[in-house]
Amino acid sequence: MKYHSSFTMVPGWADYQLDTQDSEMTLDFLTSYDWNEHIGLRFEALNLTDQVDRFSGARQGADDLRGSNDPNDLATYSHFGRTLMFDVSYKD
Repeated sequence: MKYHSSFTMVPGWADYQLDTQDSEMTLDFLTSYDWNEHIGLRFEALNLTDQVDRFSGARQGADDLRGSNDPNDLATYSHFGRTLMFDVSYKD
């Protein structure tokens, strides 16, 4: 499990541009199994809580001026969903 509280950052070189990343909590799962000395199996499930990545501080105009730092001014909203991976490895 990973958690971080919200924080404010300067996404560019200008110190007046502020974005706030909302707090997030994600849950991942990983398991592996050695079938024998040559074959290994691994299963990985990422973002089981289906957390979105949300930044506030709305963009205004062509220069992407932010600065409002208001949580209701949505700057970026990214949704990557859950990721499931399964792999088989072979060792000589």
